[in-house]
Amino acid sequence: MKGKILAVFILFSTIYGMACTDQPEPQNVDVQIISGENFGFCVGPCYRALNLNTGDTYLELEVRSRDSRGSDLADTTIYTDMFSMAELEALKEAIPDLETFFALEEVYGCPDCADGGSEFIEINDGLKTHRVTFEYGSSVKEIEPIIELLRQKRQELIEKYEVY
Repeated sequence: MKGKILAVFILFSTIYGMACTDQPEPQNVDVQIISGENFGFCVGPCYRALNLNTGDTYLELEVRSRDSRGSDLADTTIYTDMFSMAELEALKEAIPDLETFFALEEVYGCPDCADGGSEFIEINDGLKTHRVTFEYGSSVKEIEPIIELLRQKRQELIEKYEVY
């Protein structure tokens, strides 16, 4: 009888132990990305940001404008567009390793100094959010592929919707 109880105990201990082991996190997690540009002393469209989720082909271009009196960025327009499947796949390939991205500094260079403008990329993986801001037109080596890809898409939409 004691042998059967011991066998049952060992069986349940093994099953319980296997159920409690850490499971590896999936590598292809859908993430929310915001890529934008901002100019502090500006009239017209001073802030433009591309908002997207890697699990969806839809994206938004948010444009905030300032009037000639210097009023806050109160006029906001959102344009909705789509990635092609090829663009979405290229984007997924360009996304850096999230641990590497989350370890990056928050600011590189002197963004928007002397009204030179700034750019940023923000990634939210559902657990945490991290934003990297850098000088307009420059890059950050560790994330250069995604900077270039999103900058190109943002410029394409700015031209398409004539947001100057």
